[in-house]
Amino acid sequence: MTSRTSPLADTPLAQRMLEISPAAVAIIDRDNGFVFANKKFSALFGYGEDELVGQSAQRVLPDTELCDRVSREPRGSAHPPVNHEPPTTNGTGKTKTGEELAVCYQIHEVLGLPEPLYLLHLLQPQRDQLDADHLEANRLAAIAQMVGGLAHESRNALQRAVSCLDLLELDLKNNPEHLQLSTQIRNSLCDLVDSYEEVRRYAQPIDLQRQPQSLLNLCQIAFNELAVEHDEFPHRLQIHAPDDQRDRLPVDRDRMRLVFRHLLENAIDASDGPARIEVDCQSVPSPQGPRLRIRVRDHGSGLPHQAFQRAFEPFFTTKQRGTGLGLAICQRILSAHDGSITLRCALDDGSPARSLDTDAQARTASPTGNGTFRNSRCGQGTCVELLLPANTEDGPQRFTS
Repeated sequence: MTSRTSPLADTPLAQRMLEISPAAVAIIDRDNGFVFANKKFSALFGYGEDELVGQSAQRVLPDTELCDRVSREPRGSAHPPVNHEPPTTNGTGKTKTGEELAVCYQIHEVLGLPEPLYLLHLLQPQRDQLDADHLEANRLAAIAQMVGGLAHESRNALQRAVSCLDLLELDLKNNPEHLQLSTQIRNSLCDLVDSYEEVRRYAQPIDLQRQPQSLLNLCQIAFNELAVEHDEFPHRLQIHAPDDQRDRLPVDRDRMRLVFRHLLENAIDASDGPARIEVDCQSVPSPQGPRLRIRVRDHGSGLPHQAFQRAFEPFFTTKQRGTGLGLAICQRILSAHDGSITLRCALDDGSPARSLDTDAQARTASPTGNGTFRNSRCGQGTCVELLLPANTEDGPQRFTS
């Protein structure tokens, strides 16, 4: 087979998410040829980047059941239900050196593209990893389908809508009421653009540009930026740090400012009225070495149990606006800094506090004491705890302005 342009070229977001996915995924066409394979998929079979593109899937999966099944399914002949789960198939793969490899995989049809394509997702054979792999495969398939149908057209549609508003507002100069409605429409279009941008930030690779920064100062900067963007901003930020506390670490300034921005926005949204946000900083020991702990706490009404447990799940949100990616973005940035993020809350029934971290194997609320949590609500506000390694030669440095 000869190589050809990837059909995902017009959907760069979908292609980027597949490239950086922790799962081993590939795209095959109706002729069972690879049109895309991410690094993890290629490396699993001993191939270099893009080396499989244009090759037959039988090169790495000689099992003819895969190829025959894809070939004999007419495009659009099946109408699976919305929650249809493709079957998992066990087979034998072949590496570049000819070694056999036990694999299991799923095939998802990617809709919304001009030609039939299939997402081939390799699953880990270990039983305890199957659920997470299934979830990742379904999410990738859904995102690929969504972006495939919308990404190419959305930009042109938004540009046309803005152009029409520009012309309309010329005729509405003497009609303030209708001009206000036009402004609201324009703001809604901006919100849509912001949503696309947030998804892009979530999917893009993180390349850190580290420089010594005062984390508390970055938090204050993020708060000031939010204040400038609002006509009315009655919220208060209180930063508590001992005089001898050092908060200066080599971090990516823009990334960490984005982390604080997301946390501050969440704290403001969680408050029924003017928010009072408290931030403190302290050096703490850990098995991995000294850590700098920063806590951001609000005094809002808290979170329902289900929302608390799913707080770090991408695309989950209880808000009317937003993508539900704020904490997921924070988690990726903290992980890139070799740090961690934990969500803590106290229960409104007086039970001991609960905590939730982003460990993929413990994506449930872990109690720090006894008490019923299933039907409780996190009251008395929530606290987000950031831990970053104090990995400079002399530890964190005291910031002086």
